[in-house]
Amino acid sequence: MPKEWVHRRSLPAIGGRFSTRGGVDLRNLVNWSQKHRKGSPTVEFIMLVPAFIACLLILWQLVILGMAMMHTQAAVRDVARVLAATDDEEKAKLQAKQSFPTMDSYRIEKLSMKKKDGQAVVQIQTEVKLVLLQTPYRFHFQQQAVTPLVNERKQTKSIAEENIPIIHQIPN
Repeated sequence: MPKEWVHRRSLPAIGGRFSTRGGVDLRNLVNWSQKHRKGSPTVEFIMLVPAFIACLLILWQLVILGMAMMHTQAAVRDVARVLAATDDEEKAKLQAKQSFPTMDSYRIEKLSMKKKDGQAVVQIQTEVKLVLLQTPYRFHFQQQAVTPLVNERKQTKSIAEENIPIIHQIPN
């Protein structure tokens, strides 16, 4: 049997200490380990690739969630402004469609508008799909905006102006 086969099949016995007296020299153990470790980088690479892909998918899902939140917040703000200024719910719904982009990943699930106590209250619920997974599970979140109605603001301003005393500038 060739000498090379003996070394590949059996590990060198490790004694009490890593020295030349009574045990195995540490340099010989390291050299043996490096010589007979063929293919391990390939195995490590194959094992790490799925983990790397999973991390990228999670990162992409977080990016999509962030974009959906940003677009929902902008749409809520724009719809509240239109509703407060025009007092027309149809124009506000049209503004919601214009402000929120049409995406495959997320969409407006529910839009509610109401006028209460001189304020326009707008609430949008958004549904976000999972990336590359065809599952029935979705992320849902909602944003709300409250703004005073323009007509109410004018009345409030005129009442407030009546109560403010007028200060005249004294000439020097």
